[in-house]
Amino acid sequence: MGICFFLYGVYSEGQPCHERFKNFIIKSQPAFVKASLYQLLSGLQMIVGEGDHTIHGQLVELDLPESSQVTFDAINGYYADFKEKAIIWRETLLVQTEQGHVPAEVYTLNPTKKDQFRQVVPSEVPKEVSDSQLFEKLTERHKTYICKLAKAKGREIVPVDLALYRELMGLELIVDKGRRLALTPLGQEVSYFL
Repeated sequence: MGICFFLYGVYSEGQPCHERFKNFIIKSQPAFVKASLYQLLSGLQMIVGEGDHTIHGQLVELDLPESSQVTFDAINGYYADFKEKAIIWRETLLVQTEQGHVPAEVYTLNPTKKDQFRQVVPSEVPKEVSDSQLFEKLTERHKTYICKLAKAKGREIVPVDLALYRELMGLELIVDKGRRLALTPLGQEVSYFL
């Protein structure tokens, strides 16, 4: 038997993070959880595992070896050793399906960070939590550069051409720190989901 995961929002089919899951999915069925929904700086929405809003998504069974789970978590921005500082957590929630409640793993927003973001009120919770338009604006060049900048260490300089520089500055994803560029808080958040 595989690992049960609840996929919603940014992890849903057609959204930025779904590619990380699709090759491991054995089974999939509609499901929902009761939780709270928060909108991040990027416009993406993530749940906090406490609350009573109905968040729709998919319950999937993944054929993911247990030995690969730490790597899979890291790809999705969750690091158990740095849990308190991380934006993304992995926790087990009860997911409702047609057959009843099923415990499943879910990538959620760290509840200690939720005050930094806007809570979505029940009337704003869409049936399918969707991605923001920001990710639709990002080209492969944008994504590649953001990932390189996110991996840069210390004062490492990551070269950029003028056109790309202007585009990323216009999207407020980078900041010019004089001799080098750095990701803005929005840019850092976007890098978690690329």
